[in-house]
Amino acid sequence: MTEAENAALIRDMKSHIQDLEQDKKTLREASVDNSVAHLQEELIAIKLREAEANLSLKELRHRVADLHSQWQRHLTVSIPNHKINKNIINFGFSTMSEQGSISVRNGGSRVGKFIEFVISLHLLNEYPLG
Repeated sequence: MTEAENAALIRDMKSHIQDLEQDKKTLREASVDNSVAHLQEELIAIKLREAEANLSLKELRHRVADLHSQWQRHLTVSIPNHKINKNIINFGFSTMSEQGSISVRNGGSRVGKFIEFVISLHLLNEYPLG
């Protein structure tokens, strides 16, 4: 090969290398954008699941309040003239904390145990084990 051919071949190879480096840089930048887009999509999905969980928790709170009022009505109708232990009728249902937990004061009472049982059944139906 002549020196002119070698020089032309070297120029072509340098040009090809520059093109490849430019393509690599473009791909690297695109993959970063794809990663950010993927993380944004994942964040949206997580926020959606959180909203669904908050809605379920709100429904659960409403259901527990309904059960509480039904129990109160049942006790006042079924035992109207008897002396009733105040801890059974007003079992001290405390408000839900910000973390969403439910606590029942006087948990040793029959009503407290009943409410805990109902809540656990509801949670098992919503989030079955296994």
